[in-house]
Amino acid sequence: MTSTINDQTITVFELTGADVLTFLNNQVFSELKPSIKSSQFTAICNPKGRIIYTLILCQLAEITYVAVDTSLSDNFLQYINMRRFRMDVNINKSTSLLSINTQNEQPNLKVDTAFVDNSDLIKADNDTFWLFMFKTGLPWITIGTTERYIPQHLNLDQSSVIDFDKGCYPGQEIIARLHFLGKIKKRMQYIQYESEQAYPLNSKVEIPEYSEVIEICAPAIFHQKKWHSQAIITI
Repeated sequence: MTSTINDQTITVFELTGADVLTFLNNQVFSELKPSIKSSQFTAICNPKGRIIYTLILCQLAEITYVAVDTSLSDNFLQYINMRRFRMDVNINKSTSLLSINTQNEQPNLKVDTAFVDNSDLIKADNDTFWLFMFKTGLPWITIGTTERYIPQHLNLDQSSVIDFDKGCYPGQEIIARLHFLGKIKKRMQYIQYESEQAYPLNSKVEIPEYSEVIEICAPAIFHQKKWHSQAIITI
């Protein structure tokens, strides 16, 4: 089943101009290719190496579509406008929706630009999106988690998202130093638990299945009589 994510959860921007690829490559920790034929998951960090935004990019024709969490959309728009300077980069909110195939073992994300009313596309709710992200093992940054985690704590060094041979971008020195010289002491895990109420985002809790106190880093979604979420766990 392919679903479109409504704009209350995800906001899609359109970036146009001759310098879009160069500009984005200066911001994200992935190496973006001249033609992003399929979608690409990446992120922007602050100078301390903590993730500000997780992004999903897709290039169609002369437009680069960028999906970001709606709670950060105004912040993201301001971020781009403050840093493009005299580069040929234009950004506008799009009417396009993010589409996901929820049945794939290795789900692929794409921006649907023309067929949002097609019968094969079902408008998905917030729960569907988060369960999808849990399935992929990828994090999704919101206003509640922005600038809180470094990429390695969210396993992005294990999913080929970070290009450690890439040139300069915000937070590169810290991210590279941890990769080549440091030791990762905690990582994100997908968790399920039974409780009368969900544990709040960013709370530190004790769950019987884990010997350590864990930190909730994603919203809790109630599905099949259990709460589903992601947490940062000491390894």
